[in-house]
Amino acid sequence: SGEFEFEIRGLAMELLGVVYLVCTLGFLLPIVRFGEFGREFLLLLFFLVFAGDTFAYFVGTFFGKHRLAKNISPKKSLEGSVGAVLGSGLFAWIWFEGFYTGPKSSELVLGLWVLVPVVSILAQLGDLFESLLKRSGARKDSGQLLPGHGGFLDRIDGLTFSAPAFYFYIRYV
Repeated sequence: SGEFEFEIRGLAMELLGVVYLVCTLGFLLPIVRFGEFGREFLLLLFFLVFAGDTFAYFVGTFFGKHRLAKNISPKKSLEGSVGAVLGSGLFAWIWFEGFYTGPKSSELVLGLWVLVPVVSILAQLGDLFESLLKRSGARKDSGQLLPGHGGFLDRIDGLTFSAPAFYFYIRYV
């Protein structure tokens, strides 16, 4: 009976993982299809999440002193978190100046001031949630596809929480 319960629990966790990824990353498609500039908005989302992740790593590595959530992800720091928001902001500016071909209104600039920290923080929460899932499953990495990076999911975990919020923001705000 114990082995059966273990197998059912494992199956339930895998099913939860698939549903979780499909339901959250499924928002990438409507973003890319969002009007004339959908691809550019998707690029912005990728810039915000991936630049934030990179800046968090380097700022946290060199300046991190205050642990953010040491029981979930012991190496993440408050300083790295701030670095993520600042790095996302820098790449939002790069996107706005170098990649966005649509109308450059003051409303868009104001919207970016709101969107950037929200998306950055949600990306960090997605990263922490994925770390929590790994800890609950007693795993260090989420796969072997990208050795040294914690697995493929570690590269995209920031999108899981930020993609739905990004979509609803560009759609309704």
